[in-house]
Amino acid sequence: MKNSLRDRLKSLGVQEGIKKSSEFQLGRRYPIEKSISGEYLQNSFGEVFIHSDEFPTDYQHGNTSLSTPVGITTLARWAKTIDLELLNSRDLVFLDTETTGLSGGTGTFVFLVGIGFQTVEGFTVKQFFLRDPAEESAFLISLEEAISGFKGLVTFNGKSFDVPILKTRYILNGFQSPFIDKNHIDLLPLARRLWKYRLANRNLGILETEILNLERSSEEIPGWMIPEMYIDYCRSGDSRPLKGVFYHNAMDIVSLAGLLMKISHLVDPGKQDDVVEGVDIMAVGKLYESLGNDKEAGSFYEVAIQRQMEDDHRILAKKTYASLSKRKRKWDLAIPIWKELAASGQWDACVELAKYFEHSLDAYDEARCFAELGRKIVEKIEMPKVKRDQLGLDFDRRISRLSAKIEKNTDK
Repeated sequence: MKNSLRDRLKSLGVQEGIKKSSEFQLGRRYPIEKSISGEYLQNSFGEVFIHSDEFPTDYQHGNTSLSTPVGITTLARWAKTIDLELLNSRDLVFLDTETTGLSGGTGTFVFLVGIGFQTVEGFTVKQFFLRDPAEESAFLISLEEAISGFKGLVTFNGKSFDVPILKTRYILNGFQSPFIDKNHIDLLPLARRLWKYRLANRNLGILETEILNLERSSEEIPGWMIPEMYIDYCRSGDSRPLKGVFYHNAMDIVSLAGLLMKISHLVDPGKQDDVVEGVDIMAVGKLYESLGNDKEAGSFYEVAIQRQMEDDHRILAKKTYASLSKRKRKWDLAIPIWKELAASGQWDACVELAKYFEHSLDAYDEARCFAELGRKIVEKIEMPKVKRDQLGLDFDRRISRLSAKIEKNTDK
C-alpha cells in the first residue's frame, strides 16, 4: 500500500507545519505533464516522467558552440582518469541534480536529474523528474539505463555533492550505484584553478557571466529556492512553479558542456587567440607544470608574458617561468627574466642572480652587485619589520661572504 502524503513528506525531511491531508494524492492537482512537455517511460518498477530538449548544431551558448569537438586528453590526465584520454566528447554525459536539501545525508532526496550529451544533430538534454517519492526506484533505474552507454561523466561539484547523494539513494533502494566505475571529470576544482587569478568566486553562475558571456532568461530560479519549491509541490500538487526549476537545471547542464568546450580550448596548445587573457594562460602553464609537462608549461608562460595583464600577475608569470627554467637548468631563459625583475624592484630575483653568479660562474663581483641591489630594494619596499630585518641580515651575510671571496681572489 502506498505511503500517505504525511509519510512521504516526512521521508523528505519535512516534519512539522504541513497541513495534514491523508486523502490527498501527491502531485495530482496540477500534474507535471500539464506544466512541462514530456513523456512517461515505463520500467519494471513503474513509470518516470522525462522532459527532453534538443539544441541544434548551430546553437550558441553564450560565446560557445556545443557541437564543437573537444579534446580531453589533458583534462583526463589532470583528473587522473587515463581511460578517458582517447575518448571524444560524444562519449561523455553531463549530469546535474536538484535535491530537497544541500546538506546531503539519507534524508535528502534527488527529485530532478538532468543529463546532456552530444549527438549528430547537436546537443540533447533529458530531465528525469521524481513526481512522487514512492516512485524513486523507477526514477533511479531509468537514470541508470540512460547513462549506461557513456564512458565518462562530467559534473560541476559532482564528486562532492551530486554523485555521493545519488549513490546514497541507489543504496537505500537496494541497488548498486552505476557511478562506482564511471570515469569522472569534476569541472569545479579545475575552474577554481584556471581562473583563480582573476575571479574571486568561481561558481557556475559567475563562470557563465565572465567566461561564457551568458545571461540567463527571466525563467531562471535561484538555486537556494529550489528545495522549498519541490516541498511546496509535494504539499499542493501544483507543478506549475516547477517550470523555472526545469529551466535552471537544463541551463546548468548546457553550461557544463559549454564550460568543458571553453576549458578544452584554453588548455590546447596553439589555440590561445588574442581574446584569451594572459593571466588565464599563465594558469594553464601552471596546470601543465603540475602534470610534469614542462615543455608545454614553458610555452604557455612565454605566451602569457607577452599578453596584457596586471603588474602583479606579470611579475608572477615571469617568476614562475624563471623558476621552471632554473629547475631545467635553462639559464639562457632564466637569467634575462631575473634581470628584468631585479631592475623592477624584486629582491628575490636579486637573490637568484647572486646565487647564479656566485655558484655557477664564480663571478663574485657580479654576485655582490646583485646582493647589494637586493639589500637596497629591501630597505625601500613596504613589508613587516621582522621580515625586513631578517632579509637585511641575510643579504648582509651574503655580501660579507662575497666580499671575502673577492678579497681572497685579489690576494692571489
